[in-house]
Amino acid sequence: DILSRLLNVSKGCLLQERFLPEALRCSEILLAMHPDDPYEIRDRGLVYQQLECDQQAISDLQFFIEHCPRDPMAGLLQEQLERLQQRTPTTFH
Repeated sequence: DILSRLLNVSKGCLLQERFLPEALRCSEILLAMHPDDPYEIRDRGLVYQQLECDQQAISDLQFFIEHCPRDPMAGLLQEQLERLQQRTPTTFH
């Protein structure tokens, strides 16, 4: 429990300072400890979204919405999910 709390506090501080790759690493460690935690999967999805890793963000946000449809954030995340799905992938030539 102490390690989970430390990682969550660290993740919050890293997000606040916009150290996104480091915050993502905290989420990954937390998910290694609790692999099916929908709230941590949601948080990881939001970090992926900020990193513009759309496919990973879509997957994580869908997981959260499916597992926590009554959560107050589910509606807002559904809107974000729809916007992500409408983006067209960038191709390089």
